[in-house]
Amino acid sequence: DIVNQLHSLEIFYIYFLGDEPLMRKDILDILAHCAKKEIYTMISTNGWFVNTELAENLLESGIRHFRVSLDVSTDEVHDSIRGVTGSFERAVTALENLKKAGIPTVGVSPTLMVDNFHQVGEIIDLSIKKGADEIQVVQLCKTGRGKHLSDLTTDQIKQAKAEVEKRVS
Repeated sequence: DIVNQLHSLEIFYIYFLGDEPLMRKDILDILAHCAKKEIYTMISTNGWFVNTELAENLLESGIRHFRVSLDVSTDEVHDSIRGVTGSFERAVTALENLKKAGIPTVGVSPTLMVDNFHQVGEIIDLSIKKGADEIQVVQLCKTGRGKHLSDLTTDQIKQAKAEVEKRVS
């Protein structure tokens, strides 16, 4: 059993991310087993599957930390970036459902790229408005659908950083 092997290596933390961890049919069992072994777990999700019932079941499984991918503060651009209509609404609803269920730490993790770097301030504002406990701003990792996208320029990174700094000072 992989979790027991990890525990024997004194693993104390597992971060489930990439693709969509909540697509696994056994994710609640995995999380519950980790909690039983006192392994802290965190999930990064696009939010598509997080309805009220799942959010409550996730809390019961023992998970205490979630990050929702929210790339802009408006639906049209977010849905375009994600490639699926309705993904913005699902991400925002997931954030609300996870908070309402009582997950102790619910954050937002926007991936900055050419299409959205200029909206980092608005993403932070929306995240705070929706009750996010943390915001982790990350740059695009050029894999998967992002493989052929352009990197941010130094000036674009500086502009995004300035917007972040305005909100944390």
